[in-house]
Amino acid sequence: MVKNIDTVVLAAGLSSRMGAFKPLLPFGKSTIIETVVNTALELSERIIVVVGFRAQDIINLKHWGNRVVFAENKHYEKGMFSSVKIGVSQVKSRRFFIALGDQPQIRATVYQQLLTAAHTDVIQPAYKGKHGHPLLLSENVRQVILSAGENDPNINLRKVVEPFRKRIVEMNEPGVLIDLDTPEDYRGVR
Repeated sequence: MVKNIDTVVLAAGLSSRMGAFKPLLPFGKSTIIETVVNTALELSERIIVVVGFRAQDIINLKHWGNRVVFAENKHYEKGMFSSVKIGVSQVKSRRFFIALGDQPQIRATVYQQLLTAAHTDVIQPAYKGKHGHPLLLSENVRQVILSAGENDPNINLRKVVEPFRKRIVEMNEPGVLIDLDTPEDYRGVR
């Protein structure tokens, strides 16, 4: 675990394309959300899980321990950026990760490689030239996220980080690109 690194895990959505509630689907010996959180816990001091749709089902899934906190997005239907803002508002560290709650194939080594890259405002993994997640962001980015208007449909995380200096870390980790959106995606990784 790295002191003073928080990770925001986004898990507030409806899972509409999956046809089932993604966070609670079985993955390995647990569920998708448990896998994502447990991996982040290997490198982060604190995990902020942003919940919305079926929030209590995730919160009550297990005893998460004191390093996992929940932030509820009561307006999750506004989209992912509203969840980003809620999660980022709870961050206490100077640098922090944003991870997607439907990417259970990301391994702890991905987080480690991002942490060891030279510091800049945005550090992002890539596989075969395609940019993925999680993102490692600075306090400068955090401030811009917090000041961005979530009601503007043109605002998203990609646009917010666009003007910042980026470091792309190419790695042999296809999981950084794989999020489980559909039943076909899920069947492909089980």
